[in-house]
Amino acid sequence: MKQPKILVTGATGRTGSAVVDELLAKDVPVRALVYSKDARSEALERKGAETVVADMFDLDQLLVAVKVAGRALPWSASAGARAGGSRSQGRNSSECRRNNLLDY
Repeated sequence: MKQPKILVTGATGRTGSAVVDELLAKDVPVRALVYSKDARSEALERKGAETVVADMFDLDQLLVAVKVAGRALPWSASAGARAGGSRSQGRNSSECRRNNLLDY
């Protein structure tokens, strides 16, 4: 049976990149959501992850990113901070986005 591709958000961050490494080590296909193409996203590609550029706050972009993946693993505590909130607010808003995203 073919394993579903896992979408990891926050994949270029400390925790997200560790999650990507662990999944790839277990031969789980990974689609890494990144904010932009840069050295960090290129490093993920060299490791074997597929990368997709998307804005965490753009639902249409997120839906495109999730469409190909079989499962989503949201992992971005800093997303709320980028929007002007604190890191703790980022975790809460990330949780809300995950719940809303998985409803689609």
